[in-house]
Amino acid sequence: MVQNGRLFQQENPDARVLVDRGRFLLVELDPDRVRRLEGKDETCYGVQPLGDNEVVFDVRDRGSERAAPVAWIQDLVDKVAHSTLEADLSHLVSFPTRHSTSDHYADVAAWARDQLEDMGYVTWLQDIVVDGSPSWNVIADREGHATGERGVVLVTAHWTRST
Repeated sequence: MVQNGRLFQQENPDARVLVDRGRFLLVELDPDRVRRLEGKDETCYGVQPLGDNEVVFDVRDRGSERAAPVAWIQDLVDKVAHSTLEADLSHLVSFPTRHSTSDHYADVAAWARDQLEDMGYVTWLQDIVVDGSPSWNVIADREGHATGERGVVLVTAHWTRST
């Protein structure tokens, strides 16, 4: 199962989840239920049946193999202030809904876009269709100044589609 946010789990709370990797789930479903779900709009979630002896997740015991913190990443983490993060999250959940095709979604997108612009990003809206209705993604871009082999760093986020 590939899902957007936690939509599959929200709409199917009784489905037995064997492995949960966020967007990717390994679930146990009877064949009739699979047939009903296969026609579901893929913007919500999609069913991908497994073949015989197909490996989906390779689980490794990492034990003491945990890597030491990378200094520049730790510097970024240290700059996150609990109070600012809490205020941003409180504001985000204060919207009556963040459903992708609601009037409130436009307010959420505008707020997110303003936040990104305040951080120096160039933003624009990408038109998309969600469950047959128009909506959009907020896209933000900022030129980097680092040197090295990486030409692009991609950061994505998703505010949950709630009803």
